[in-house]
Amino acid sequence: MADELMNTTRRIAGNAAWLFVGSAISKLIEFAAFVYLARVLAANGFGLFSLAAAIVAYLLIVIDGGSATLGIREISQNKALAAKIGLNIYLLRLVLAALVYFCSAIILLVINITPQLKMLLLFTFIILFSRAMTIDWIFQGLEQMKFVALSRVLQQVCFFLLILFMVKSFGDLLLVPLIMVWANVFVAVLLLFIYLKYFSRFNLVDLEICGWWPRLVAAFPLGLASMLILIYYNLDVIMLSFMQNMTVVGWYNAAYKLIFVVIGIIGVFSAAVFPTVCKYFSADKIQAKKFLEKYFRLLIIWTLPLVVLGFFSADWLIQVIYGSAYLSGSSAFRLLLLTILLISFSGIYGTLVLLPAGKNREFMISVGLGALVNIGLNIWLIPKFSLTGAALATLLTEIVVAGSFFFWARAEISLRLGQYIIKPALAGGVALVITMVVVNFGAARELNLLIRAMFSFTVVYSVLIACLGEAGFLWDFVGEILRIPR
Repeated sequence: MADELMNTTRRIAGNAAWLFVGSAISKLIEFAAFVYLARVLAANGFGLFSLAAAIVAYLLIVIDGGSATLGIREISQNKALAAKIGLNIYLLRLVLAALVYFCSAIILLVINITPQLKMLLLFTFIILFSRAMTIDWIFQGLEQMKFVALSRVLQQVCFFLLILFMVKSFGDLLLVPLIMVWANVFVAVLLLFIYLKYFSRFNLVDLEICGWWPRLVAAFPLGLASMLILIYYNLDVIMLSFMQNMTVVGWYNAAYKLIFVVIGIIGVFSAAVFPTVCKYFSADKIQAKKFLEKYFRLLIIWTLPLVVLGFFSADWLIQVIYGSAYLSGSSAFRLLLLTILLISFSGIYGTLVLLPAGKNREFMISVGLGALVNIGLNIWLIPKFSLTGAALATLLTEIVVAGSFFFWARAEISLRLGQYIIKPALAGGVALVITMVVVNFGAARELNLLIRAMFSFTVVYSVLIACLGEAGFLWDFVGEILRIPR
């Protein structure tokens, strides 16, 4: 029994490590690729691509939002039938991709948009097929996270290198979605080869077309939840494109890409600790409470200073990364930074309390409420305040969602999170004051000011956090994240 538990612990720790490292590296490479695109395509071109990517994200939910999650769940529950489950869901995803692309293409032919945007959307929608071909969800169900992690990194490396070599100006805009397709297909074919050679082979005898409809029905709630979440994450990009112009969309999306780097890291942390939290919830809620409070303490120690420093140095950060042409997005960036703190709260009460507690309905209600609020706020605020209004709508939506998660979660567990904000806030405030003095000492260019601000803030904050007794906690708890309770 002890050996079995140790093997389980090692497997979960290994999968969490692979997932974290792979996701972190792939997100950083993806961010670098988008920074390059923002510079070479200019704000207008980057805005057009951002709009196309936002639209295709909704279409991808039909393929990925429910079927992939359903496949992971079915395979993890019965690994012996992985090949049979995988074959049926794989072909179902390809059929769904063909149907969605065909319907979308017909709609594009009849709606009144510019020929350039129409062609860009047609090319971008091809991503549906490349994503349907990808079987990373099979490896997730088999708990082979190293293949998932490596595939994500390889995909982003291919995308980045092809972008660097082939996209040089706005005139190459239509190449961007095609390059994304090529990178996806390459990785999809490689994963398929690895699975068929080293794990199992698909057998057409296992094909059960009559079972596709029940799977679609089962996947629908999962896809709907993904759709609702996506609404308040990228509907603002689509609405900005119709209410403002593509240059404004480019400014806004460039600012949002910086925020998504941090949100992505939070998501990876959440995915790494999710199995641990589920185990605690089923065994001992007192231990779950202790673990979640320590997890929030860890989260706030590094997210709060990022928000403070980012708020202070927003203009320099935007200029250094994207260029002065994107400086108009700094006001939206500052508002979006505040959502990081709210997501730190809502991620605890939503993903790490409601879902492990089996409160899927309550989670769905909260996400649905957020989607409705976001739509209304965008309609109201974007015409008045442009991209700043879109950012404000996102911030207010996160407040509503966090409040709703808290309302439902408090019946499951009582967490005292406020006490853990005091030390990071104190250290961050002192570090900010000292950084302001250091930065104002002599004139300098934006890059020099940014480096000076980041260095002085990081050093002062780190020293103060250590003096306040948080250093020992950090070392101890990071190790605990990769363990499961007995």
